[in-house]
Amino acid sequence: MRFAIGILLAVGAASAQDSPRRVYSDSIVAVVDGDPITHRELLMACRLTPDYPQLPEGGEGRAQIERNLLKILVEERVLLHRAQREGVVLSPEDERRLVVELGRQAEQYGGEGGLRNALREFGVSLDYFRARQRNQLVMRRLLGKNVSTEAYVPPGEMQRYYAEHRARYEVRPETRVWQIVVFPGAAQCLREPTPELAAALADPSWEPADFAERARARVAAGESFPDVARETSMMSGFEKPVVLKGKTTPQDVFNPPLDAAVDSLDAGELSEVLVDDKGTRYLVWIELKRRGGMRPLSEVQDEIHDTLRQALYERKVADWTRQLTQEAVIEVYLEGVEIR
Repeated sequence: MRFAIGILLAVGAASAQDSPRRVYSDSIVAVVDGDPITHRELLMACRLTPDYPQLPEGGEGRAQIERNLLKILVEERVLLHRAQREGVVLSPEDERRLVVELGRQAEQYGGEGGLRNALREFGVSLDYFRARQRNQLVMRRLLGKNVSTEAYVPPGEMQRYYAEHRARYEVRPETRVWQIVVFPGAAQCLREPTPELAAALADPSWEPADFAERARARVAAGESFPDVARETSMMSGFEKPVVLKGKTTPQDVFNPPLDAAVDSLDAGELSEVLVDDKGTRYLVWIELKRRGGMRPLSEVQDEIHDTLRQALYERKVADWTRQLTQEAVIEVYLEGVEIR
């Protein structure tokens, strides 16, 4: 069951219209075991949702959010009453965690004052925001006490989930290719050379074949291919790999002889020095080569188990909350809201 309401700091969330609704004169929209939920409290909860401030005032979009949120607020009030009866209290560590979390959120707005002002811009008080965060934690403590997270997930359920969600576990092919390019002539360099490369190219004894072989020897000895490319490649693009995804093949991207080399090499493998028909030399290193297809069930079964166990837990939370709600005395004064 989801209780948390995300914050959207937006400007101009106006009050909803009261006239067409069955609301107490003192703006009470519901009463839970004698404890009122006010229209103002409902509106502040609405203004902390992402969509509400952008919707037209008095429109059906806002009215639907208000109806949905009132159901949530009623259920929360039922759980908070139960927590009070059971003596569920936050520990000193919980209280410290709340302070830290509020501080973390306030940092995005330049501190607590900035957060207070941002909330005020769309009609929410900092005290209300704090209280909601505190209540969320109290409810989590109550649920942790009364609803077990343990659940048995039959193997057949995991297999059925795997079969029904194949797209989630499908792996798309991907290859990441790094390359070093050495042109036949030193003057053909097409990038701003590093001091090391500039010195090498200025050497009268520079030979492209030897230069390429020395670069390969450095990588083969354990140096990072990207580092060696930075010092030796004569063409731009050495800073990042060429990425082939999906149905893109090496032949779609590379000319001979690179296409065949990329096709044949596996992840982590380094090519020999390759030479094309113009005398340009290449080195290719495969950072990643991932074949397409389904991830095996054995690889994802723990993830599926956790997903299904979480779904079972949420179902138990919903069932227990529904039971408590049915036992409570609840009056609702907002039209169109059915709690049970």
